[in-house]
Amino acid sequence: MMKRAIVFLIGLAGLAFSVSALGQTYDYVNLFNKRHTISIQISPAFFASGDRAIDAEICGRNDSFICVTSDAFNFAVPIARKADVSKWEYKGYAYELKKQETLEAFGQALNVWIIESNQGAKKLRYLYSKKRGVMAISIEIDGESQTFVSQKFAGFGNQIKGR
Repeated sequence: MMKRAIVFLIGLAGLAFSVSALGQTYDYVNLFNKRHTISIQISPAFFASGDRAIDAEICGRNDSFICVTSDAFNFAVPIARKADVSKWEYKGYAYELKKQETLEAFGQALNVWIIESNQGAKKLRYLYSKKRGVMAISIEIDGESQTFVSQKFAGFGNQIKGR
């Protein structure tokens, strides 16, 4: 009986780990319209805007970038970016580090990079922290901008920490 209980508990722990790995989702909300959200999910990989979800690719642990790519949304930053590198390209899209600064928000100081990328008709700006990942995303189309802020303490890209 004890052996069955141990096997059951091990199985339950494995299931809990699998569910948490599957549910690794990074949600961003438009502060002025809480129903307008975007999400990046790691496994299975997808990007979602509102109620529309599409397949995505996420860079793996052995890649030299932190990235997500899809038909609707792309982000990439080199993991080992050298201080003199302010521009890079990933899967046909150019990215530029516009500014590095310390941002104080919600009582904490964050060292952030402001990264910009023109992707077709969209101009994207990302607020990225090496420690906390993508903290905010601004998407401009036809002169109209929408900004989305991470709903969690850490955004997409923070799971690569420790490399």
